[in-house]
Amino acid sequence: MLIAGYAFLYAPIAFLVVFSFNDSRLVTTWTGASTRWYVALFQNQTLIDAALLSLRVAAVSATIATVIGTWPGSPSPGSGTSPPEDHSRRPSLPPS
Repeated sequence: MLIAGYAFLYAPIAFLVVFSFNDSRLVTTWTGASTRWYVALFQNQTLIDAALLSLRVAAVSATIATVIGTWPGSPSPGSGTSPPEDHSRRPSLPPS
């Protein structure tokens, strides 16, 4: 069952990778392996600009999320308190 689940998840990705090297414009017809579509992709400046913008937005949003996520756990200046203990490392034992 586990193998079927992994196949269900990864088989479409594998097919996309294989068919991305197809020389034909049609997915249903295999005419040979080629990198022609990758050459066309990297020559399209609009797509490159869009990908770079997406990476910039991802970096900024990840940085903001990290700051917001760590802010509650940091001590206040001058309060003399330390961040909360990490309770996830304590062993979870039933009360005796």
